[in-house]
Amino acid sequence: MYWNHVFSPRALLVGLALVLSSVPMARALPPVPLSFAHPELVGEGRLQVLFWDVYDARLYAEAGQYRMNQPFALSMTYLRDVSASRIVESSLDALRSQGADETTLTGWRETLGSIFEDVSSGDTLTGVYQADGTAVLYQNARVLGRLSDARLSRGFFDIWLGEETPEPTLRRQLLGVYAQ
Repeated sequence: MYWNHVFSPRALLVGLALVLSSVPMARALPPVPLSFAHPELVGEGRLQVLFWDVYDARLYAEAGQYRMNQPFALSMTYLRDVSASRIVESSLDALRSQGADETTLTGWRETLGSIFEDVSSGDTLTGVYQADGTAVLYQNARVLGRLSDARLSRGFFDIWLGEETPEPTLRRQLLGVYAQ
């Protein structure tokens, strides 16, 4: 009788729910359409600025293998409220450090400013890089806009994934490259 109670269908469902609830959500795919068939997590990390946690970032690619010119998704779950203007200005500062000239940045400011909205703690921004070099940007599961300029799209993702990133530790974590 004891074993029937322990292994009852209800007990098994409760046990399964407890196990599944302990699985880290960071491994879950972002709630957006991905342009590749077998998305898997490549790496993940947290951006901290001084003493503040800003967001948790995750990189997904086909079979977990990131290749610079192949489709991938970069997803950031914010841990604090951040204004759209702050996101745009931080992005432009990073693009400037990659060598973009002021004339180009002026056009990109307009593009990024028309796309981004304020984020609240718990919101997820996801960029999906397409095979043609463009990108679709989402806030949670809603399309914010598209980066149709391939140079802006590549530069935008290079903020986190490029060799000249201002956050090399986060880059290594996203790419799954750890110091020996």
